[in-house]
Amino acid sequence: LWALMAIAKEKGEEFEEGSFICKDENGICKDENGICKDETGNLTTFLIALASTRPSSHLKGVASAQHYGIDVVPTEHYFLPEHKRHVLLASIYTPELGRRIFIKPENFGVSTSFDALGHAVEYIQSLGRKMNPSLFGSDDAENYRKERVPQDLLKEFKDILNDLDEDVTPYNDAKKFGVSAMYKFTKERIGTNHLSHSVTDKMKQFQIKLEGMGNPEVRIGREVIIDNLEDICHKHFIEVASAS
Repeated sequence: LWALMAIAKEKGEEFEEGSFICKDENGICKDENGICKDETGNLTTFLIALASTRPSSHLKGVASAQHYGIDVVPTEHYFLPEHKRHVLLASIYTPELGRRIFIKPENFGVSTSFDALGHAVEYIQSLGRKMNPSLFGSDDAENYRKERVPQDLLKEFKDILNDLDEDVTPYNDAKKFGVSAMYKFTKERIGTNHLSHSVTDKMKQFQIKLEGMGNPEVRIGREVIIDNLEDICHKHFIEVASAS
């Protein structure tokens, strides 16, 4: 997790609250020929083996139904970034997103009544942010990089769909798959002969906005996306070994 947070900082995407979605096609445990040795070679399977099952409402319909978590009780010499106490994990596979792992550092674990109370308070706060962002703050704040689909993008996309007289299917896909669904839709529609110049220009501007977020083909919300996880972990392990 420290390696992931370091990469987020390098990308200018460090956060106080947020998540990672990392490509995990072939895993990080390979033999000398670069071939994954077995099913436990991929990072998802490796981390899940260390974790416990737990309930979670994140990425419904996108991530696997079963989520996992690892409690990390901080000590003087062993602790997570940003004083986190837990790592939430889930596997993702869709034709559009490919095979990925969802990693979310959390403030509370799942082992004690203190953790349960902490989650309850955070849940109430999250409802407050949705109902009254001006009072409780927004999930789209600068120091948040969550997988939640930004509401302003959904509103803008809905306006485009209204201009196109589309049914609700693309909008529902956007609520579920986020930026990737909106980007795919606009990319396919731009240049269609029957569209007016004004609608085409509106879609082009919207597409540029999505591209500005980085990795629009696989992005859901404002999460940190890492596609070279194997190289990052390898580099981190070498640095740690060299320093020890």
